[in-house]
Amino acid sequence: MAHPEGDRSHASWEENGRRDVSPAETRQPGSLKPLDRKWEGNGLFHLTMSCIALLFIVVSISGMYLTNLAISFGQILPRAALLAVLLAGAVFYRWRRLPRAVNLIAMTFWAVLFSFLHLIPMFVAARMRVELCDAFLAKIDARMGIEVPDVLKVMGQFPRLHHFLGVCYDTLIFLVTLAIMVPPMCGKMRVAKEYAIATLVAAMISIPLFALCQAVGPWVVYQYPPDADQEIYVKTLLTLKSSDWFMLDFSYRYGLITFPSFHTVLAVLTALALWSIPYVRWPAAGLAGLIVISTVTTGWHYIADVVGGVVLALGAYAAAKGYTWLEARISSRESVRKGDRTLLHAS
Repeated sequence: MAHPEGDRSHASWEENGRRDVSPAETRQPGSLKPLDRKWEGNGLFHLTMSCIALLFIVVSISGMYLTNLAISFGQILPRAALLAVLLAGAVFYRWRRLPRAVNLIAMTFWAVLFSFLHLIPMFVAARMRVELCDAFLAKIDARMGIEVPDVLKVMGQFPRLHHFLGVCYDTLIFLVTLAIMVPPMCGKMRVAKEYAIATLVAAMISIPLFALCQAVGPWVVYQYPPDADQEIYVKTLLTLKSSDWFMLDFSYRYGLITFPSFHTVLAVLTALALWSIPYVRWPAAGLAGLIVISTVTTGWHYIADVVGGVVLALGAYAAAKGYTWLEARISSRESVRKGDRTLLHAS
């Protein structure tokens, strides 16, 4: 027997999805023709994301060939199946005429796809044989007047705070998930697109920069012991520096990019995306701020990494704003052209 609360929740979801659809625009389920204004303006975005995905695939295939990287198809198949399920869900909810559901699934699809695609170029960049820049980053910290050992010394006096910030560091995935899902659920597709574009812009800048400026971590310069996760990261990075074949692991979760701190980049971008949602605005901003601080208190990053991450995040966000502005201009012109053609046919 269905629970009455569940029935009301489902009805509310469908009502929200169908809101603003006039009777003249209504079509029977099964029609995949343009539906209403909620569907307009996303075509260029999905085309852009497809082109970026193609770029990542080309770079990945060529990079794997040139740098002796390999990947098992056993890792690809379940992820491809997940992406296929998401696409099928988007088609189904488009058939059901639920724009918010379609947008939510579409943004989830792109997030899942690029969570895999960004890994290969990152590993390819790590194969580049360049001089490590740990000493250079530590020198920048010294010139700014604050260094990682100073922060760790303070944290040593407040062990509970240190532990709390360590927990905050690990909540980034939760915050990113909110930034991916909440804006499209709330009908703020422009915000969702800006977050996706900004993240990809930041990645496309960070990965080439990582190929040129690589660092291990502050513990190399300041001689403090790395923790267990940092040891796994160091082992992976050093293995990548050999000329032997390397088998990629899509489950690897420790990152490789030190400068700029991509943990910081994602924290700032998620805070900016969720700022548009009133009921999560301040909690998200507060948690994002704690995550940024924790990148240093956990000993993972130099101060310079964090500053670079903030600058990159703001620059990528500005680029994403420019993209959605351009997208709106193109959509507006296309709407005018369609209107002119309609009037011409009517006359």
